[in-house]
Amino acid sequence: MTFSKLGRLFISIILLSAIFAPTSGAASLVRSTLDRPDEVSGFQIHLIYVVTKDGVDEQRDLNGQIDTWVNESQTWLQNNSGHQLIFDSYQGQVDVTFLQSKYTKSELCFDTCDTLYKLADEIRAQDPNLAASKTLYFNLSEMLHPGYCGWAHGFGNLSLGFSKGENCNSPYSVSVRGLSSPAKTLIHELFHTFGVAHVCSNESDIMIGSPECNTNSPSFGQVRTTLDLSHKNYLGGDLADIDISKLPIWKDGSGSKEYAKLSPTSGNLYMPKLGDGTVFVRAGEVSGGFTWAWSKQITTYFEKVTCTISSGDKKITGTSVKSSCVFAVPPEWRPGSDFTVTQEIEVGPYFGTASVSGKIARANYSITPCTTKVCIEGGSVVIGGYCWDSEVERLALQQLIDGKWQEVKSQKTEIGTGCNSKNPMSTNFKLDFDSAGTKIYRIVLPETSKFQVYLGEPFAILVTTANVAEPSASEISKAQEDAVSQGKEADIQEAAELRAKKEAEAKALADKIAADKAAADKLAAEQAAADRKAQEEKAAADKKIADEKAAADKVIADKAAADKVIAEKAAAAAKAAAAKKTTITCVKGKLTKKVTAVKPLCPSGYKKK
Repeated sequence: MTFSKLGRLFISIILLSAIFAPTSGAASLVRSTLDRPDEVSGFQIHLIYVVTKDGVDEQRDLNGQIDTWVNESQTWLQNNSGHQLIFDSYQGQVDVTFLQSKYTKSELCFDTCDTLYKLADEIRAQDPNLAASKTLYFNLSEMLHPGYCGWAHGFGNLSLGFSKGENCNSPYSVSVRGLSSPAKTLIHELFHTFGVAHVCSNESDIMIGSPECNTNSPSFGQVRTTLDLSHKNYLGGDLADIDISKLPIWKDGSGSKEYAKLSPTSGNLYMPKLGDGTVFVRAGEVSGGFTWAWSKQITTYFEKVTCTISSGDKKITGTSVKSSCVFAVPPEWRPGSDFTVTQEIEVGPYFGTASVSGKIARANYSITPCTTKVCIEGGSVVIGGYCWDSEVERLALQQLIDGKWQEVKSQKTEIGTGCNSKNPMSTNFKLDFDSAGTKIYRIVLPETSKFQVYLGEPFAILVTTANVAEPSASEISKAQEDAVSQGKEADIQEAAELRAKKEAEAKALADKIAADKAAADKLAAEQAAADRKAQEEKAAADKKIADEKAAADKVIADKAAADKVIAEKAAAAAKAAAAKKTTITCVKGKLTKKVTAVKPLCPSGYKKK
């Protein structure tokens, strides 16, 4: 919405006046279509001599005519208020810009022609550097309305006056009123731009005018012009809306800039807002207009408006469109971030600053820093919104890390908001991000005695630093596609690894069985060998025993045989001996007796010697 640029339009009543001749001593300046270098800084009144397309160039900017009216008005103001206004000057003379208008005088009518706006547009096109801190007064050589001598926008910086026609060039104005009509019109319309309304309490006051005041009195216009004699209306008081004695418009430096300071009065009424009232702009798009209404019902048309928008340490300048600030918001400005729009305005002596803060939004008008698809480093997001069977008691959240699914969270379910009676259970997983990157997750229903395992579709969350552009829709879409693809690859890899693991386990089991069998067989073989060895050793021992017994038996037999042989030999020897007579000597005392026989025996009483 654009605040009304019109403000209040004031008109100057018909004045019977005389056209003053140019000051004879005034030096002529070269005609200029541009505002020449200023001799003073700050606020000043700049005059523009306008010749309509069908008008006659009277060269008022060259022959000193305008200079004369300005000097007359200054003298009158000095005599009646002790002050003079600040007029734009160059080389000691009033600086007047020449404008050859493309409009005819009929196209610059009072009621429906937007005359001041047309002239302002023309002079701005002709002189783009003409400062809006100056109040402009267009002086025309043609009569634009038979009932008025000029008009202006209140609390603005645009005004005009003309001194053509029978009703605006009477020779009696100076002698009767003490001021020529052009000079009076100049002061009257300039005061209107400062915000002074018509004053009806004194018909001699320079600010009397129609349609508010009664100008049909026989004495109207027949008294000398005065300047707020009560000092209550506009010069020492503000009954006529403004006390111009306090404005910084005077050549002697009186007045206060603080008094000319405007305040914004509309809050965020004329701002782009979301449904909840949050002021917003959208990243990567041209913003809506940021517009303020100002105190003193300021008229904003030929104004200087400076527009800035900042977010964090980033700041750009916008453009002014019909007093509204419009911005091409950079795409890298992060949705969910705060921004501040500041407008600085200058209109004649008035100036003001307004600002408003809001949130940077996405194309879909969301303003949260994080969504289930994008987030910033240090941000967080809640994953939920699924509804499950009433018997589902627990859900898990898995993350794809280094190509493998790992469980990162496990939570009990609870009655979910928005879930129906058939599937009432839900859970929310809060994720905090302390690093940038593409994070891939999926919801998992672990296998239980009631349910088979359920693996949700993988989804990606793109996490970046806050000072870079939020990923585009195409980047988000590609990340989702990659998440599904990488998730499937991880599942395939996990299945392959599981299959390989099972095969390895089966092989290991078979190998163990084979190894156990081999060990058992070896043990059996060893046992058999041990048994054989024991048997062999037993057999050997038995054999040894048998051999030893046989040997002993042989020894016994041999001994027996030997004994038999000995016996036989002894028997034979005995037999032989028996068969052979031997002689023994037997003694008995001194007696000796020899006995010869096979077996000789000593006689009784004898002993063998």
